[in-house]
Amino acid sequence: MLLTVMDVLSSEVAGELCTMLDAHDADVPEDASAAVVEAVQSHPLLALGVQPRSISRPSFRRFDEGMDLQDAVDKTIVSDHEPMRADVGISVFLSDPSDYLGGDLLVDIGYGYESYKPPAGGCVVRPTSARYGVAPVIRGHRWTAELWAQSLIRGPAEREILYDIGYSVHLLELFGRDVSTEVDRLRVCQESLLRFWAEP
Repeated sequence: MLLTVMDVLSSEVAGELCTMLDAHDADVPEDASAAVVEAVQSHPLLALGVQPRSISRPSFRRFDEGMDLQDAVDKTIVSDHEPMRADVGISVFLSDPSDYLGGDLLVDIGYGYESYKPPAGGCVVRPTSARYGVAPVIRGHRWTAELWAQSLIRGPAEREILYDIGYSVHLLELFGRDVSTEVDRLRVCQESLLRFWAEP
């Protein structure tokens, strides 16, 4: 499943991180890295789509004019404090799109490359089995925070099913009338599937 979320960080926080990264050449204080991880972990749509068991510290990447990335695939095992299986890659965009030209994230989950360029503070979540790249940066420079997650749910298809059920429950609770019985049934289905698929 490929998921785009627009508000993982506020644009102000993303801008502050860019300023800090430019000043320190990607050597970011630990509390700034922890803030990115906390923002990813606490976002409800990301929690629903990723079902995280553990999340790596961010790797901050800068692409300058003329730089690109072609046909990359994530590693299966990511070494952080402890080695973890990388099921999901998360790209948090820190630079405002108006600050650079080009530099789109390209992701291929089996149907050809699609292009993504969310606003500052937005992110793209992809299965680590997907090929990805970065289109050439034509002007300016682009910062992202790259993280990896080991999910409680190993398979991307199963994660997508759980996301769809959870998101439907959320929408029914917001906009549905007299649907408590249906919401309860969907929650039971969601929990039953978690029991089948989860690997804590």
